[in-house]
Amino acid sequence: MKQWIALSMLLVAALVLLMVPALAEEPETLVPRIRTDEPRFTDTQGVWCEENIKLCWQIGLLAGTSERTFSPENALSKAQVIVIAARLQDLLSGGTGTFQEPEEGEAWYTPALEHFDTVLQMAGITLETPLSEWVEFPVSPKDPACRRELVLLLSAALEASGIKLPAINEAVKIPDSADPAVHAFYQEGILNGMDRYGCFEGSNGLNRGQTAAILARILAPNQRLTFSQKDFQEFDLCRDVIQLDPDMVLFTVDGTDYTVLQYANEIITSADSINHPMHSEPDPEGALRNIREFCTFTIAPVTLAEFVGVSLKETEEAVLLQAAAKKNGYRGLPSNYWAWKDRSELLKNKLEAYYAEQYGGEWNTEELSLNQFLFEEGRCLLESAVLSPNMDKADLSGIERRMREFPESVFH
Repeated sequence: MKQWIALSMLLVAALVLLMVPALAEEPETLVPRIRTDEPRFTDTQGVWCEENIKLCWQIGLLAGTSERTFSPENALSKAQVIVIAARLQDLLSGGTGTFQEPEEGEAWYTPALEHFDTVLQMAGITLETPLSEWVEFPVSPKDPACRRELVLLLSAALEASGIKLPAINEAVKIPDSADPAVHAFYQEGILNGMDRYGCFEGSNGLNRGQTAAILARILAPNQRLTFSQKDFQEFDLCRDVIQLDPDMVLFTVDGTDYTVLQYANEIITSADSINHPMHSEPDPEGALRNIREFCTFTIAPVTLAEFVGVSLKETEEAVLLQAAAKKNGYRGLPSNYWAWKDRSELLKNKLEAYYAEQYGGEWNTEELSLNQFLFEEGRCLLESAVLSPNMDKADLSGIERRMREFPESVFH
């Protein structure tokens, strides 16, 4: 009996020893922690992002503004977000996240910027704005960074490190962003929008606490967000703002009907400039002036391309449709709108290449350019335009008033 009790006590002790490390073990992260103690910040206790800040500090990705303060409400500058992205990339690639001291006369952020820029070039990643231009006149490195800039940089850092986060959410309609990086972060649970529509609000500034939350979700799978489209109120431009049937024909050009859906962005632009003559009362001349740009820059590339025999390859059409599917819901417009609209833009680019080959050194001069061809084609198309009485159903005053009920970012 005594032997049995002794054996039982040994087994219990062994189980306790096995359980202690498991209980003490921190959640898995993409980068190991360099600290295990608690930060001594006095201004983060009880704030919504306290655990996010703790993780970023323990990993060495973010530091405090002093030994005792983190300043979660402080804005981040363009230079600071570049350094954070560079540090993340270095840590994800097995580095220490530290960079050499700036040389005499160099800015404090220069070593990190140059390191990150070199890494991106070696990985074949091109940012829409080169890193150097983020901090060169007329931009100041002290200028506040916006949410979109942070996401583009962090996405580039992940790609340069060869890391693709798993998608844990289905694609959702984001009313104010068509950026692939933003859509990927929603699917990966890094972002979930700023309001009930799921808007990204990319031009908004961001503070240190918000940045810590985004970084923590990248670093720790257990902190990522799960949601679906049903968690957001869907925004539909034609239904909610224009309040006209999207299939209603507004005018005919060269025998082809064009609908409220196709003309939706132009209606919104007119409503945004409420002094435009369309349509507090019937004004065909004003409506035709508005259609002129539509004929020139949306319809003309399609008709010109057809005339000279320029078309999309099957692979280009497939890529176009894939991109349009991802833009479904952007600005409250469906994927078939974006396929139609972006096809016109792509044909415009192909026309530019076609004419450059045809005219050689004479092309894109003061005497000969694509815009000249488009303006001439647009003028001919406008002559064939026939307005529908439905044009007068676009109540610009009402549309402008309803626009104020929705996030401004979905219109600009």
